[in-house]
Amino acid sequence: SPKSKYIHFFKLEQHQISEHHFMENPLFSDPEAKPPLLLSELFVNHRVNVFVTSTIGQGFKNTLTAKGIPVLLKETIAEEEIKALW
Repeated sequence: SPKSKYIHFFKLEQHQISEHHFMENPLFSDPEAKPPLLLSELFVNHRVNVFVTSTIGQGFKNTLTAKGIPVLLKETIAEEEIKALW
């Protein structure tokens, strides 16, 4: 979810995961921060192509969509599913 402790980033090349890194979610330490303001900029800077989450508010979803980042609602996602995204 947008307020999970960590955000994972995967880089895919030829349907294989070539990089995986994660960082502490800035919203986790600041529960008053707004996902559309903080995370949308972070995702653009990290060149995110799709955001996978179990929950999302409509405002944040609209912000990401406007920035060209589709949202995939899933409770969990397997490695094979990640590889199939791009």
